[in-house]
Amino acid sequence: MNEIEARVSTALADAGCDGIVAFGADNVTYLTGAVLPFAESTPERKVIALLVKDGGRHIVCPPDWEMAIADQGWLGNTVVYTDNNALPPAGAVNALGELLRSLQLTTGAIAVDMSRTPRQALALLAESL
Repeated sequence: MNEIEARVSTALADAGCDGIVAFGADNVTYLTGAVLPFAESTPERKVIALLVKDGGRHIVCPPDWEMAIADQGWLGNTVVYTDNNALPPAGAVNALGELLRSLQLTTGAIAVDMSRTPRQALALLAESL
């Protein structure tokens, strides 16, 4: 466990949270170490980090970003999404909802970076859970 993961784990335990969800390439880079320099040029394409108190590390991203993340030595779980005919951020949020359900994290407390999470994403996530 690196220093950032240790700090996040301590903060989650202190807050009584089961995990943290963070939107934005810079937040994902900070929390996971995965650098996505091209993400800022396509802001409609969302990337999400989910760190879980048990040490689980997850990135939700578009399919064409998965290899760039893996090439950096990412050892966590990568969940890819497509928007298909839905408007962004529906594809990313639906994938996050499915991930939270699969991890049985729909009833616990999840920390969210409210300053960076789009309101539309929060509403879609609430609907999908």
